[in-house]
Amino acid sequence: KVGAAPAKQTKARAQATKPVSAPAAQETPPEEAISGEGFNINLDWLKESRETLKWSEDTMLSFITSQYKVSAKSVTEALGKLTREQAEDFVKEINTRLEKQTSLF
Repeated sequence: KVGAAPAKQTKARAQATKPVSAPAAQETPPEEAISGEGFNINLDWLKESRETLKWSEDTMLSFITSQYKVSAKSVTEALGKLTREQAEDFVKEINTRLEKQTSLF
């Protein structure tokens, strides 16, 4: 056995996984995931994705509100208003952007 695989995956997928304990973010529910209509979005994945894309909280919020026609004062509130289909589309959209971003380096 030659060394264990690195614990941190670079291409994280948003799914209902047990999140690693992280410093409490604003408005974070205890399970550290945003739950909506039949979906969960891991907040650690969301934060890492936002940082990788170099998006501010406001940028992500305006992306969600304009793309999915919801009104909200925070990213977590906006994501909580999405339907399952919209949430899946959002995750796919972010992953596509992450793949483009990481292929630049």
